[in-house]
Amino acid sequence: MKCARKIGKESYKVKALLVKIHYSINAHRMDLMTELISEAMAIAMKWDMDFEIALLKRLSGFNNVLIGNYDIGEALLQESIVLMGGLGDKNKYILNIAASYFYLGDSHKFRGEFEKALEFYEMAIELCNDFGIVGRLTIFYTSAGQTYLNMGDIIHANMYFDKALELYEMLDFPWRRSIAYGCKGLLLVQEKSYKAGLTLLNKMDMVSEKQRNPYEIAIKYRVKAQIAKLVEEGQCKNKEIIKFVNNIASSDYAQRGIKALNRFENCYEMKLLLALRED
Repeated sequence: MKCARKIGKESYKVKALLVKIHYSINAHRMDLMTELISEAMAIAMKWDMDFEIALLKRLSGFNNVLIGNYDIGEALLQESIVLMGGLGDKNKYILNIAASYFYLGDSHKFRGEFEKALEFYEMAIELCNDFGIVGRLTIFYTSAGQTYLNMGDIIHANMYFDKALELYEMLDFPWRRSIAYGCKGLLLVQEKSYKAGLTLLNKMDMVSEKQRNPYEIAIKYRVKAQIAKLVEEGQCKNKEIIKFVNNIASSDYAQRGIKALNRFENCYEMKLLLALRED
């Protein structure tokens, strides 16, 4: 009985640490994240908390991805998938497995390996569709759309952003919402659908300010830099879009995005922002 109470107490400690870990992910505090995961893992290993060990492997994997240790991160994510798959009831752990596939997709996207990223995003999407998990499809669709946009595949980018936005409008789910608004808004501006594009760009600004996620802020400035470039090159003369750009140069928007990613330098988005700044 004493042992059971002790395990319960330690389990609450791990849960409290997990709350802090998820905060550190959103704030891109990778140093804090590393420290918290190490503390939680020590408790989980001591008390043979199989689920928590598998979960922390996933979070450690993503932490390594965010640091730029892609090979280590991907190995930990694959290990988490195996551990989760061996826990028993697949329905209970399916979202965690899908999340690992999603993080693997992110890792390859950050590397600039877009085809590989899409393979993992599609695996995450398929799992969620098969098991009726709707909420996380928002970020999976958004990330797939973003990857297609990076590849220049506008047809598929539009398709995935439309799927994401349809779900975002139904659900109160904030993560990566600003990216879906911004990237779809950019595509609409490029298509000269200025009114619809501006509506989404304004939503991007509003959501981004609430979330304060450095990666999402960086993508916001990427979008603004690309729109400012259209204005500078005379490809967009719409007064409302010009007003949205606010007389700020594309290179200045790119620099703001670079600053937002200062804790995450080794990724495709940083290379793109550097190129936009120098153009």
